[in-house]
Parts: sequence; C-alpha cells; structure tokens
Amino acid sequence: MFEFEYQLSVDDYVEFNIYHTKNSKTVKNRILFIQILVPIVLMLISIIYYGNLLGISISFITSVLYFIFIPQRHLMILRKMINKMVNEGDKGDIFELKKYKIDDTGIFWTSSTSEGKYNWSGVVKMCDLEEFIYLYFNPVQALIIPKRIIGDDSQFVEFCRTNMKGKTIE
Repeated sequence: MFEFEYQLSVDDYVEFNIYHTKNSKTVKNRILFIQILVPIVLMLISIIYYGNLLGISISFITSVLYFIFIPQRHLMILRKMINKMVNEGDKGDIFELKKYKIDDTGIFWTSSTSEGKYNWSGVVKMCDLEEFIYLYFNPVQALIIPKRIIGDDSQFVEFCRTNMKGKTIE
C-alpha cells in the first residue's frame, strides 16, 4: 500500500496536457494536415501570382520553415492557452491538496471538498515518464503523479504494473 499527499501544480497540469497532446493520434494528424496544407497553398499562390523563380524560391523556403517550426509553435500556443484557461475561473478541486491511498483494491483520494475511488479495473493505461506517472481512466482523464512526491518510484511503478494486469503500459 502507498500513501501520499500533494497539491497538483499548474505546471504539472500543463505538462500532462502537453504530453497528452503530443501523443494523441487526432492532434498529430491535425498538425500534420496543417503542416502540409499551408505550404502547398503557399506554393500554389506563389506560382499563380508570381510565376518567377525568385517568388517561388522565397515561397519554398518559407514553406520549409513553416513545416519545421509549426509543431513547436503549436505547443507554445497550447501551453499559453492552458495557463489562461486554468486562471480563468473556478478551478474546482483539481489544485487542492489531496491525500491518496493506493492499494490492491484501487486508488482512493480525499480533499477538503471531495473524495473518490477508482478500481484498478478502471485504469486503462499507465505512462511512466521521467518526471511523472500518469494513470489514465479514459482517453482524456488521468491521475497525475509527480515522481518527486513518491520517492523510490520503482516500487510504486511495479505495484501499478502488477495491479493493471495486461493493460497498456508505456
């Protein structure tokens, strides 16, 4: 059994969303579509309007730079947008101090305004990253566990692997 308490920081939440965005097939496909479509349109416009080698060359260089830098730009914009959304209004209990108890039966938490439980059967995926462990309950919701709060994470990770029984572990 593991017990710990922590307060999720805005940075932890932003990092989860960035990780999730980078690893979402839908988002990857959308960015790739934009990465390809914009340069093609830009090239076609330069061919139609300019038709000379200089205009096409400038358009080609701009298209290549756009293709290379749009993923990083997208992540910068996403980071700013998430920070703004978090600071917009009532945050609920997402950033409250929570106490967690994780054992063979599931994951229990309590805060000053809520409490709950997830059975291990409800955990669909675990991601073991350098600074975080994410236990996903559905495609967009996860328990974000910063490794700084669990100490020796190898025991905790092994415990989670054992209780997940054949589910996705990354």
